[in-house]
Amino acid sequence: MSEDTPTKPAFKARLLKLLRLCTRPVVMLPFLGTIGLILVITLTVLLPQNVHSIEIPGADNNHNYLVAVSHFPLTDSTKKDPYRPEQDRRIMVSLYMPVPRKQCSAMGTQEYMPPQTAKIANEQFIEGNERDAGVFETMTYSSCISSNSGGGGDVSKVPVVVLEPHVDTSRLMYSTMARYIAANGAAVVVIDHPGDASIVHFTSSRTRDLEVVYNSGTVPLSNLSPLTQYNETVETAVETRISDIAFTLSQINSTSLLTRQFPSLHFTGSLNTASYGIIGHGLGGTVATSLSLFPTLLSSTNSTNSTNSPTTAFSINLSGTPPPLNSSTRNTPLFFFGRADFRREHDINWPTTWSHLTGPATEFDLDDSAIFDASDLPLIVELAWEEDGKEGVVGRGLSGNRPAEGARAVICFLENVVKEMVG
Repeated sequence: MSEDTPTKPAFKARLLKLLRLCTRPVVMLPFLGTIGLILVITLTVLLPQNVHSIEIPGADNNHNYLVAVSHFPLTDSTKKDPYRPEQDRRIMVSLYMPVPRKQCSAMGTQEYMPPQTAKIANEQFIEGNERDAGVFETMTYSSCISSNSGGGGDVSKVPVVVLEPHVDTSRLMYSTMARYIAANGAAVVVIDHPGDASIVHFTSSRTRDLEVVYNSGTVPLSNLSPLTQYNETVETAVETRISDIAFTLSQINSTSLLTRQFPSLHFTGSLNTASYGIIGHGLGGTVATSLSLFPTLLSSTNSTNSTNSPTTAFSINLSGTPPPLNSSTRNTPLFFFGRADFRREHDINWPTTWSHLTGPATEFDLDDSAIFDASDLPLIVELAWEEDGKEGVVGRGLSGNRPAEGARAVICFLENVVKEMVG
């Protein structure tokens, strides 16, 4: 039977204390009849009240790090793409690296999404289905682009966190979430998985418009509805994503890659991917929980390093279905973050899977929220209203009651769990 919380001493009390710093009020309710914890969260504003351009703010000065970002493709020549068997498997990766504030010598403006990706996001997530809605393509953010003579620092002790997007959703819809997590000192990697992403725009930090791959419809899964069956389609998507994660972790732990992707940051050492945390939204949450239950899945899919499997330090599942279990299974520290209308008793697998967990597991639920409150979408819509005068903009998959506050609550939760779990 699973425990209420991870086994670190007084973890529950410390986590709730941290959450109270960014939530008002916090209410903890008993989860009657099963083991778990429900947290109803409302968060005060993280973003500045007066933003004079459509720039998505980053973490404030209370965070010790600024964030550098690079977007780059990776090709696994040892594997064929399950959705395009005639091609080697290619993925698109965003890597968010923490830079000590005193070491960053210059900031630069980044586009939130490339133009083609922004058009697809407009069509998918803004009511009206207009690719030229003028919402996502107007957004930017700032990142650290250069370090001083001291360099960006030794990254060998920087913890690694994988952030997995929902199905039929661009990885770039989680850029703000990734930046906030990275501002706490973690390297955050986000992957587009061709075949189940809505669009993959293959670019590098130096070359634009290499190729655009539209994937919507390749995998018949909805990003607005929970899974109703755990079938071969789901299993293939999850297995493919896990293979992509294994390959990515095997590639980003090299000094040469960091030098290529961040030439002006002068990082030293290499990322240690022997241990990592994983956060996933929707289908990404399914992947996160799968790796908490079966961490050796990474070694079985990583042909480049089959003997040393990275270990999962913790997993956070944001409103995703877990894989089914039919026997007791020891999990690494596991969090399920649900909603008032999607707690684990509402899911096809969680009630049974939860009963077989023998490791630490905790449930938190966000009151009055919807599936895409756990993404950047509420913040984008809010900025479109307040900074661009688009008060008629309505986002799909958002709650009707202040979804941007829900998004900030999720970000705050993730920041505090990551800080607690990786120190």
